[in-house]
Amino acid sequence: MSGFPVIIAANGVGAPVIPVEANAPAATIAENGLGAPIVLVEKNGTPLIISGLPEPEPEEE
Repeated sequence: MSGFPVIIAANGVGAPVIPVEANAPAATIAENGLGAPIVLVEKNGTPLIISGLPEPEPEEE
């Protein structure tokens, strides 16, 4: 599934987005760096299905 291009903003300035697996518009991580800046959040964000999202790093205990 492809969608509009996005980039994950390293500086924290971008649209807040909650990654979901269904029932939302589609977006794709732009490998060329040209896309709408987004910031991944756990609540109070817009749900998006994001293709190309890197795997989360395991949490340390």
